[in-house]
Amino acid sequence: MWIASRVPEPNYEFIDALLQRIGSKDYDTYAFFKYNNGRYISDNYWCEKIEP
Repeated sequence: MWIASRVPEPNYEFIDALLQRIGSKDYDTYAFFKYNNGRYISDNYWCEKIEP
């Protein structure tokens, strides 16, 4: 649920443009999350991939 709360809604007006930007043809919550590193415009939380 936390991941889903950090991505655009599937019925967002400009979802097609966003899908094109992330390189996806279908709405994919995880693809959006990975693209923006979990960042959301109104807060200070995000995820970073840490290499071993």
